[in-house]
Amino acid sequence: MRDIERLRLVIAAARTGAISEAAREQNTSQPVLSRAIARVETDLGYKLFVREPTGVSLTGEAAAALARMRVIVEDYDALFQPCRHVPLRIGYAWAGLTPALETAVERWRAQHSEYVELLQFDDPIRALANLRIDLAIARKPAHRASGWADYITAPPFAHESRVFAINSAHPLARREALGLDEVCAQMTLVVNSTSGSVPHDLWGHYVGAALQAHNPGTWLEHIAAATDRFGVTSTTTAEFNIHPRVAYISGTDIPRAVIELLTSTPPSSQGRRFLEFADAYVAP
Repeated sequence: MRDIERLRLVIAAARTGAISEAAREQNTSQPVLSRAIARVETDLGYKLFVREPTGVSLTGEAAAALARMRVIVEDYDALFQPCRHVPLRIGYAWAGLTPALETAVERWRAQHSEYVELLQFDDPIRALANLRIDLAIARKPAHRASGWADYITAPPFAHESRVFAINSAHPLARREALGLDEVCAQMTLVVNSTSGSVPHDLWGHYVGAALQAHNPGTWLEHIAAATDRFGVTSTTTAEFNIHPRVAYISGTDIPRAVIELLTSTPPSSQGRRFLEFADAYVAP
């Protein structure tokens, strides 16, 4: 087996998170794929994967190596298979495209005649590290969490207002607008600890332990489950996540979310091309 094919198999294992699924995708057997991984790991001198009951996960050293492997395979395909079309894959956690991103994607499709896949993940940053996507849509406060800087390859793409998500049975849910101090004094905060975009102290306004959810659906259900619960989210998230027991209320003093497009280092060819193309749509 050629080295380039081994790299292709390793990338498939990282993207799918399962040896069996990667083998099916690549039309090969699990033993062949496992041997290819072992050979690449031997050549590199370190492990790429940790075997788990539910599949495989990446080691700490794997992300950078896999990103470089993807570039090598893409360059090889561009040279020897120039007609091969690879979709642009954009991942998100809560809500998909903002108006600016939607415009950029539509014009990309029109000008390049290329398919764009929008994929939802509980943790799009992990999906990015696993090479399952080319770009991740990330909403973060201005003080980004450590580690995100490793993925940022473009300036903030846009800014977006945030709103309160409040249990609709609470008296505050009948208001048109609310302030952070008023809500924090009366209610219990629910945060998404996996992909949420707000700090657990709500910029110094919330004191106490926040209830933690691990994906958008659970976050919404936690708020709906008790009358004294609330969360903070983006306006786009509110538009796409309607719940009969949750009301979205404007906030008078909630900091806006910073929306960024993240990609791996080095980026995929599709990710790099789209970032260059979308630069014209970046918010001032």
